[in-house]
Amino acid sequence: MFLDASTTTLIFTTALMLRPYDLLPSSRTYLLLESINIVRQLATNLSMSLPDEQERNTMNDRLRRLKRSYSDRERALADLAPRYDHDGPHNAELLREEALESRDTTHNAANDQLCVDNQLLRHQIESIRAEKETTISELRENERIHLESLAQAQDDLSKAQDKIASLTSEKVSLEADRDSDQIEVQCLHVMMHYFQHELYESRQKLCKKTKELVDVRQKMCEAAGELVDARRDLLHTMERLGEYSEGVHAMLDRLEQAASNKAVTET
Repeated sequence: MFLDASTTTLIFTTALMLRPYDLLPSSRTYLLLESINIVRQLATNLSMSLPDEQERNTMNDRLRRLKRSYSDRERALADLAPRYDHDGPHNAELLREEALESRDTTHNAANDQLCVDNQLLRHQIESIRAEKETTISELRENERIHLESLAQAQDDLSKAQDKIASLTSEKVSLEADRDSDQIEVQCLHVMMHYFQHELYESRQKLCKKTKELVDVRQKMCEAAGELVDARRDLLHTMERLGEYSEGVHAMLDRLEQAASNKAVTET
C-alpha cells in the first residue's frame, strides 16, 4: 500500500522539524508533542483506510518503530538541552558577529557597485556633452557657410536685376530710336538674353543654396531630437539607478533588522 502525497509530505515535514540542534528547549518539547499527535492521527487514518489485517499489522509495526525513534530523539534532546543552554549565548554572539560581518560585506559590495555605476554614468554624460558641443559647432559652421553663400547669391541676383533694369531702360530708349541704330538694338538684345541667362543661373544657384540650407536646418532638428532622446534615456537610467540604490539600502536594512531579531531571539 502506498501513501498519498499529502501524508508523505506531512511525515517528511515532521521528520525535518525534529532536529534538536536547531531548536530551543521549549520549541523542541512543543514540536515533539505536535509530531506525536500527527503520528497518532496518521495511525488512526491509516488504520481506517487499511483493507485487511496484514497491512494493519505492518503499519502498527511501523508506528511502534516510529515511537521508539521519537523516544530516542526525546532522550537525545534531554541530553543536549544542558549543552545548548550553556552554548546558547556564545552561539548568539557568533551569529550576531556573522550577521554584522555579512551586512558590512554586502554594504561594501553595494557601495562599490554604485561607485562603478556612477563613474560609468559620468563618463557617458561627458561623452554626450562633448558630442553635443562638437555637433553644435559643426552645424553652426555649416549654417554660417551656407548663409554666406546665400548672401552672395542674393547680391549676385540683385546685381543681375540691376543690370536687367538698366538694359531694359536702354532697350526702351533704343526702341524709341530704332531706325537710327538697329545694330545696337540687336547687340542689346543679345546682351539682355545673356544677362537673363545669368539671372536664371543665379536663381538656380539661389534655389540650390536655399535647399541646402533647409537640409542643414533639418539635420540640426534631427540632431536636437537625438540629443533630447539621449538625455531622456540618461534620465531614465539615473532613475533606475536610484531605484536600485533604494532597493539595496532597503535590503540592507532588512538584513540588519533580521540579524538583530535573530540575535535577540537566540539570546
